[in-house]
Amino acid sequence: MSGQTQFDAARQARALLINAQRGSRKSVRVHIKRAERISSTIWCRFHVTPAVWKVKHIRWYCQHSIKSLSQHTQYDHWLTIIRLLAAQGHYHDWLPLLRGPWLRKKCSKKTIASTGRPVLLPHSMK
Repeated sequence: MSGQTQFDAARQARALLINAQRGSRKSVRVHIKRAERISSTIWCRFHVTPAVWKVKHIRWYCQHSIKSLSQHTQYDHWLTIIRLLAAQGHYHDWLPLLRGPWLRKKCSKKTIASTGRPVLLPHSMK
């Protein structure tokens, strides 16, 4: 792992999502930019790239790094994490281990967690 940098981690996250994403160009760009930030944050704390992430790295990010953000923004980060996990092939294995308050997006009148459109996963996850 020596010789790798925070920018290498961001580049790996970008490479994971760039070809696996579905959706409009804008939403793909937003997820890629957020994935780069997520991987850079995890790199600064643990010095690991997305290729060697473990559940503890994702849980730390969700519990500590995005704790101060609004619940809506936490949910947006969670959606990007789901796409990263799906691109790595960890989606079904890790999802039960990553339960937390970041799973719900709060709106003014109701909580949206199980309603609405399903998350668009990469083609390989269908």
